[in-house]
Amino acid sequence: MPVVQHLCDHGFDFAGKIIKTQSNKLHTQFDGATIAVFDWIEGENEQTETTIIKEYGLLAKVYTVPTDSIIISSEDFTNKDADDFFKRWSRLEDKPVLSLLENNRSIIEHRAKRLNIFSEVCRNDTSGFVITHGDAGGNFVVCGETDFIVDWDTVKLAPPERDAWFCVHWDWAMAG
Repeated sequence: MPVVQHLCDHGFDFAGKIIKTQSNKLHTQFDGATIAVFDWIEGENEQTETTIIKEYGLLAKVYTVPTDSIIISSEDFTNKDADDFFKRWSRLEDKPVLSLLENNRSIIEHRAKRLNIFSEVCRNDTSGFVITHGDAGGNFVVCGETDFIVDWDTVKLAPPERDAWFCVHWDWAMAG
């Protein structure tokens, strides 16, 4: 929620607009949960060859917003996800899945080693970090001539490339 307000404070209203509480807060607690209320956005959730260009145009604007006054998590390039994967693999009991993984062990281990190398290199330079959405694909709402990127729950300070990962499953993105 703070990042949405931060974007609005910098003139970008395409991330939604928070309706503040009576005590002027961005959220409140209710029944053990944190609740924020946003202005309703009329429109359709879309992602096509045409909308992706507009979506990246909006994300490029987000990348220009100063980050010095916002407190959000930052990409740390740890190996915890790969480590967790191998731990879970060691506890698997599903024979077909185990067989598939074992048949591809050398490839998986090779890629894990490469990931470790890239992680170590990237850990040393955070100078290009910007506000990233994390899963903008599928969270792009088209409302006539106005577009919105919603659902900022995976926001993180990171290289802008972090927002490109969701395109890899689109045939048209991989064709060129």
